[in-house]
Amino acid sequence: MALATTMHEVNDKQKNRVDAKGLEHISMLSLIEKALAEKTALDAGKITVSELSHSSYELLNFEEKLVQLLQARHNFILATIVAKMSNVDKSLKNKVKLGVLSMDWTLDLAKLNDVEVAELKRYTKAVLDTRAILTRAGHPIEVDETIMKIMKNGQWAAGKAKALVRQSVENDLRNYLTQIKNAKVELK
Repeated sequence: MALATTMHEVNDKQKNRVDAKGLEHISMLSLIEKALAEKTALDAGKITVSELSHSSYELLNFEEKLVQLLQARHNFILATIVAKMSNVDKSLKNKVKLGVLSMDWTLDLAKLNDVEVAELKRYTKAVLDTRAILTRAGHPIEVDETIMKIMKNGQWAAGKAKALVRQSVENDLRNYLTQIKNAKVELK
């Protein structure tokens, strides 16, 4: 799970070497995204196998594993978001109420500090970005049924953000969460 959730990270040694030369940072996520995009072009007849980049050629030997990594990334980050927002992971009682009985719960952003809200926004953006990669490559979005059920039962508490920057971050977060809740996904 750690690899799946941190695929967007760029190695510090790479940063130190390429920054001075003005080269692009490359993460495992960007390599997978590129490989799947090249696979789409290959399938459409726009390029040939010999025109695949070396990294894409190597990665596409394991296309099913790439998709599994992206699905794991999506679901683990989504589970992290749900746990942070709903406290489902805090007790067995919460697990039963939210996961089994499908009870509504309230997300009160006023209980979170600015860093927590910013991180939730970053996580939700990562979920949406991962969904976009899978969708562009023609793969379904497979979501754990219980996680999605808990997510959909979440209700917003009235916002109490005072600073304009915080209001902006909260609005983005609400927008991203609404997109996640309303997207067409396959439940598993």
